[in-house]
Amino acid sequence: MVFVQILGDSWYIFYVFRIGIDNSWKEIARKEAPRTGIFFQKPIYSGWNDLCLITIDEVIVMDVGKEIIVREYPLPSVSMLDGPGPKYFWMGNRLFCIAWKDTYYRAYNIYILDSDSGKWSLYHEMGPFDYMAACGRELNIWSVVFRFWINDQIIFQVSLCQDQIRNTWPPIINRLHFGYNVKTR
Repeated sequence: MVFVQILGDSWYIFYVFRIGIDNSWKEIARKEAPRTGIFFQKPIYSGWNDLCLITIDEVIVMDVGKEIIVREYPLPSVSMLDGPGPKYFWMGNRLFCIAWKDTYYRAYNIYILDSDSGKWSLYHEMGPFDYMAACGRELNIWSVVFRFWINDQIIFQVSLCQDQIRNTWPPIINRLHFGYNVKTR
């Protein structure tokens, strides 16, 4: 997919590389885009033919085998201004969204997309995550990044600011990885 601006208008142009057919790029769709052309993350592969593209205002599902856009869904109704943007994952046969819930990187809401109705619903409330119990000390958290979701485990990386005394910029950062089991909390 390419983001282009033509005479002041912004467009998403979707291409597929046709390996073994004629080894060329084929344009399969063109959609008008917001001026910013922001994507929250890399495309999400379902494991079959579907590829999900998360734009600033929707989820676009493409069938790369058929070379068409299959469906378009709205994003879940979560605030994206109060913290880091939501993270999207494909798990099993569903698309999930993990959205930041509090100001201390301890609680998150997980939403699930019903592909038949096109509606998002709350699937799970994660947290508050007890870092003290998990690693034996209180943490000065710089950021939290969700890396992947496998089976019922969500793996996330916590970046810690370790240079509080010297106040250097950029601060010295250490990273820890944690696992969260959705079923057992």
